[in-house]
Amino acid sequence: MIFIALLVLLIPIVLGLAAFSRTWVLEPFPTVWTLENFRLILLESP
Repeated sequence: MIFIALLVLLIPIVLGLAAFSRTWVLEPFPTVWTLENFRLILLESP
């Protein structure tokens, strides 16, 4: 039961890390962090 709960929480954690990373290729964690993704979303959303 705990394994399933951890597996379900893994997806939002990975998506959260990806939102703040500039590039993330073949590494366990992002090495460069940025808020550029959020700036672009705020500028282009109506």
